[in-house]
Amino acid sequence: MWPDCGRSATWGPGRAPSRPRTPGSYNNEGLLRREHGDANGATAAFEKALEIDPENASALWNLSDLLHALSLDPDRSDDLLLRALASGLPEGVDYTVGRAVAHARAGDTARGLRLLDRALSAMPAEPRLHLLRGRYRLEARQCEKALLDFEAATRVDPRSALAHASTGLACLCLGDGEGAAAAFRRSLEIDPDQPEIRRALRLASDL
Repeated sequence: MWPDCGRSATWGPGRAPSRPRTPGSYNNEGLLRREHGDANGATAAFEKALEIDPENASALWNLSDLLHALSLDPDRSDDLLLRALASGLPEGVDYTVGRAVAHARAGDTARGLRLLDRALSAMPAEPRLHLLRGRYRLEARQCEKALLDFEAATRVDPRSALAHASTGLACLCLGDGEGAAAAFRRSLEIDPDQPEIRRALRLASDL
């Protein structure tokens, strides 16, 4: 007898077994429970989805995002995000950047940097991750490391005005006026409407 969705899941006369629930079903349940303010129920549903499919990118992200929103177990929350990224989560890089920024705004830039380090180990050619890590390194006056990140971003995306401008700032940090000026000029060739970079170019030319 074929399963009958309109009948009970138990066996017996006139009854048929229900189909096993899928990870997507539990993931959707988690989203609905979270929407209705049931954080515990949502957590349990996402966990159940991952019991069935440990690398379900959507469930990994949804559980990570919920734990982060509740300020619970930040280490596991970040681990889940990175697993979701590795599993091909759409917009996974955007979510990773957003999480790193959130850590920094909460006063824990070191955690954000650790997250970016691990993400770049999995996606070494992702320019957005290099740009953000380079920015935080530059703010910490880690000039050489910042330059490495910005140069990596320009290699991957040579048409990025931001990457070239950031390279120039790292060169300034290192006292390399000539290198800074060259990077700023390239950035302005791509996007001439950057008054701050024009001012930085004048500064670099005076070094």
